[in-house]
Amino acid sequence: MKDLSAELNRAVSAPPDHEPSVAVVADLNFDYIYECPVLEEGREVLIRSFHRELAGAGGIAACGLARLGARVRLFAAVGDEP
Repeated sequence: MKDLSAELNRAVSAPPDHEPSVAVVADLNFDYIYECPVLEEGREVLIRSFHRELAGAGGIAACGLARLGARVRLFAAVGDEP
């Protein structure tokens, strides 16, 4: 069997000659992240601020690949909710 170690090492260490291109077909969601004071038993807590963050395995994977330099296209169904 031919030893391919040298060829593999060269291929891995050389920069790619083109930008990788990836198509992701998956879910795309977001999570609400609420920021609140420390919870105490028997006391009402008012949440004054929140933000949304990307969620869904497909969306997270697509963003991660894009941050690594890949050209990413994300295909997802969009619902009619607000």
